[in-house]
Amino acid sequence: MSTRSYIGLRINKKDISFVYCHSDGFINKGVGQMLCEHYQDRKKVKELISLGDISSLGKNINPSKDSNHSFYTPEKDVTVFYHRDRKENLDHNKARKISDLKYYPDDIVDYVYLFENNQWYSIVYDENQKTPTKILIKDILQ
Repeated sequence: MSTRSYIGLRINKKDISFVYCHSDGFINKGVGQMLCEHYQDRKKVKELISLGDISSLGKNINPSKDSNHSFYTPEKDVTVFYHRDRKENLDHNKARKISDLKYYPDDIVDYVYLFENNQWYSIVYDENQKTPTKILIKDILQ
């Protein structure tokens, strides 16, 4: 059983680019903590998102030069992408854009993360709210 998540990057005042991440989506000791600890640079977050949907998030985006990194033989601490490492079609796995975080909660995704103003947020949806609630991940991890 996987704990799925979305990882998003605010690219301008109106738009957000996001990808799907299949494994370990929870905050504590999962995707949330990994993002908070290893993806604090906007350039690195942008590179992560540009490679499309993720099977599992690691501390590093790219494998070492002489690595045989793949979906079946992942290098330790390296992110596994559906397109690059599993050779799946990028058109089905590329980042998507939305212009508003408001939506009905997606029942296949347990967590939503957003990099905005150089900080990571967990986005919490309540069916009774008209707007989602953003919570700083660093506050959750304390």
